[in-house]
Amino acid sequence: MKSNLGILSSNINSLEFLTLNGLNDYFNYYAVASRNIEDSQAISSNFNIKKYYGSYEELVKDPNIDFVINFLPNSIKFEYSYLLLKAQKKVITNYPVFNSTKDIIYVEEIISSSLDQNIFLIQEYNYSKLLDDIPNHIFYSKFSSNNYKSNLSMMKDLLVEESPDLFFLLNHYKNSKINIDILKKKYDSLHFRLSYLNALITIDGDKSINVLIDNINKIHENSIIVNSNSYKDNFEIRKNVIKAYNHDDLLLFIKNNKTFDNSTFFQYYPFKLFNEVLNV
Repeated sequence: MKSNLGILSSNINSLEFLTLNGLNDYFNYYAVASRNIEDSQAISSNFNIKKYYGSYEELVKDPNIDFVINFLPNSIKFEYSYLLLKAQKKVITNYPVFNSTKDIIYVEEIISSSLDQNIFLIQEYNYSKLLDDIPNHIFYSKFSSNNYKSNLSMMKDLLVEESPDLFFLLNHYKNSKINIDILKKKYDSLHFRLSYLNALITIDGDKSINVLIDNINKIHENSIIVNSNSYKDNFEIRKNVIKAYNHDDLLLFIKNNKTFDNSTFFQYYPFKLFNEVLNV
């Protein structure tokens, strides 16, 4: 029997995600929500979706929805994931799951109440490859791919929003002794977002990661670079439409036969770690 699916946002990418990953056979397209009811009505008509709503809250409250695709903007994504989980719905989302220190207490509530079993993180990359024969020294760099100087309102936090590979790696070593030395940091004056970071991370005293985050200079390169450059091309700039690398795990999640280790909140520990040193 197919499960009833709700889609937060009338963004066409959510529907293309379902087709791209072959999920059409597992879901009834039950409801779509947008803050503009005309948009959700149009999507509902074009894709034969049973219901449409003019607010996200209405979809959250619908008792007939089993699963929800939540690819909302990062600023509000976690808020609605939290509400959906509390409403006993299963959530499929993408990185980052959260991007604010205000979310931390609610993340801890979700984990402590085992609701994290009901949220699934789409992995766009093979994060686990980072753990294969990892060298003792890594140089990690992330640069802006847009000219944010002219439009600071569009500037993303490259550390929090665009560095899942780094956070996955640090989470792997969360039981080790990790030290972060901030060599230089800079925030934009308008939105107080991190625009530049030069840091040195040491792990158990014998592994080190040089981190360079630069959201000021327009450089078309986003990569993790090690001595051999073997990882250089593994982590491309994200596309609009998401292909799930962990597709088989996603199917297990949908079929309610989830026997794998769900690492949805691998962002949690590194996020707290960075915030402790960045906000000193």
